[in-house]
Amino acid sequence: MAAHASPRVLNLLHVRAATSDDPAAESRLAAISQHCRREGVVCEARSLPPAASLAAALQHEVPAGEGSFLICGTRRGERGRSGGGGKLAEEMLRSGHCHVLAMHVVSPGLLGLPRNVLLPIAGRPRGLNSGILWLELLGPDATQIRILHVAQVGRRRWRHLTPCAVESLCRAGQAACDRIEHELQRRLRGTPCVAESQAVVSDDIAREVVLTANRTHTRLILLGASERSLSARLATLSPIDGVLRTASCDVGIYRGPP
Repeated sequence: MAAHASPRVLNLLHVRAATSDDPAAESRLAAISQHCRREGVVCEARSLPPAASLAAALQHEVPAGEGSFLICGTRRGERGRSGGGGKLAEEMLRSGHCHVLAMHVVSPGLLGLPRNVLLPIAGRPRGLNSGILWLELLGPDATQIRILHVAQVGRRRWRHLTPCAVESLCRAGQAACDRIEHELQRRLRGTPCVAESQAVVSDDIAREVVLTANRTHTRLILLGASERSLSARLATLSPIDGVLRTASCDVGIYRGPP
């Protein structure tokens, strides 16, 4: 992504452990710097002192606003709650400090070279601008984009939906897909291309996203995080948790400044 940014600079922030130096971490930082040199990217690595709040430390170091893009890691949580490894990512996504992409990496060798990207949309898509900005940074490394619009209905209603109601919901969803596809083609200038757009009705968003990802051999799922979905993680399973728990490919969760 840094290779497609302007300027071509990667700021690498390493928060040191409270104990002694970590030789393994230093080795990883050196390897990343070497890779940046091969790609013509300036790597500015900084080592930060131990911090009681990692989110506060990052907000102090990373400029706020539309011009900053922060990538951090997240991982699967236990059933019904987000995992400890996702706490930092959740705090940064919630903060609205800058554009944040929380990555759950399943295939490290594909990180940064997704090729096949799935862009799920649920309900009335808002905040998609941040997702498009991340797709711009992926540039030609994302050769195919698939749009999936999921109209979610409650399980009780799901059992009694008529074919006419399903068709109506799918028609509205496809119209949303068409608007998003047009915006992607305008912003990304036709490349990468939208390979497919699909609108479905379901009582389980996460299941539909993962099934579509498996069917299309997706390498990266890009999910938008709303305040509602982040709040849901604290109390009950959300679609984000469901995808993180069951996806067999990398998952990126994005949110931009308000």
